[in-house]
Amino acid sequence: MIEMRGRQRTRVYALLTTLLLLLGATAALANATQEELTAEAQYARAQDSLLYIRSYYASGGLRATGSGFVVTADGLAVTAAHVVDKGARVTALTKDGRELEAAVVRCDVATDVAVLRLPTGRYSASAISKSAPSGGAVLRAMGYPIKDAAVITEGLLSAPAATVSGKQRMLVTCDIVNGMSGGPIFDRFGKVVGMASGSVRTMDGIHLSALWSDLDAAVSAAQKGQ
Repeated sequence: MIEMRGRQRTRVYALLTTLLLLLGATAALANATQEELTAEAQYARAQDSLLYIRSYYASGGLRATGSGFVVTADGLAVTAAHVVDKGARVTALTKDGRELEAAVVRCDVATDVAVLRLPTGRYSASAISKSAPSGGAVLRAMGYPIKDAAVITEGLLSAPAATVSGKQRMLVTCDIVNGMSGGPIFDRFGKVVGMASGSVRTMDGIHLSALWSDLDAAVSAAQKGQ
């Protein structure tokens, strides 16, 4: 009886080991099949989903400008909450020069994530990653510091999560200047892992990004009509 139990345990251990090896091989294969993009390829791929955002007062005066990006083919887009918060009207300018009226469907100043709804149509979209980036990962930020001049900068993920003025943010070394707030931050595979949110005045060269999880949650809620 004892010998039989020992054999059963051995078989269970062998099955578990085989299963773990198969899972590891599957994960490795998935990573291997991802296309790692050069900065040039990333810039070319993302331009069609990149937006120049304007927010207006009720009087019609310009309140703020920033960047944004389309995340679903049916017209959901993301930008920084501080760009559109309290704006009476928001527009999104596309690469091909169309100025679209954008409805703010979610705006969370704590996470600095706002979700916009563009007019009915089909759009080029940048996909949000399904996993959080790791510290030290190579990242690229894109945005419009000035109209008609999309820029791309490269840096590292300095800290996956940090509390800054009581708010949770990622810390990145990609250069982020005025006008880039709300622009996407990509990993080296071209997936969105963050959103430009600002700078840290006390740390030169360190900038703020909204958390990947906050972007994912905001877009998912907007898709469900919440």
